[in-house]
Amino acid sequence: MRRRLLPAAAAAVLALGVAGCTANPQDDTVVWTGRLCDTTRPFLEAARTTPAAKAEPVAQARELRRHLDTTLTALDATASGLGRLGPSPVDGGDDAVIGLGDRLRQYREAFRSARAAVDALGTTSADAVRDGLPAALAPLDQLRIPTGDDLRGTPELSAAADRAPACERLRQAAPGGSGG
Repeated sequence: MRRRLLPAAAAAVLALGVAGCTANPQDDTVVWTGRLCDTTRPFLEAARTTPAAKAEPVAQARELRRHLDTTLTALDATASGLGRLGPSPVDGGDDAVIGLGDRLRQYREAFRSARAAVDALGTTSADAVRDGLPAALAPLDQLRIPTGDDLRGTPELSAAADRAPACERLRQAAPGGSGG
């Protein structure tokens, strides 16, 4: 009886050890790419959101601060998530994550700079706020917010992104989202 239990126990441990893995490397790439798309979603959603328009300049500055804070928090969550993705199952995936991380650092610097400039405008003079907002937001003018399509990197990642539901949701949520 003991001889039968040992192989069964070994099989159970092996099954637990590979739970979540697939036998097909393409499926592993789709799962990993989907996780990459899910990881970027907090930042992309926050960055695509337009702050509510306010008629009064000081109220508009407060709304912009709130929006910039929300976006910075989402940027941090996305950057942290990239660190938890684990190694890519396909060549070029790790390079895509490194490149995205570099871009996120640039975005963070631009959003932090804009946040500091909006803070420096103060909240006492509507004229100062109205006149200063364009310059305060200038660091954001050159940013191009990435889409799910930016996460493709290689033909293998592109094919995986086409199959990953999380990447499809990012494409559909993009401004003018084509869904494909």
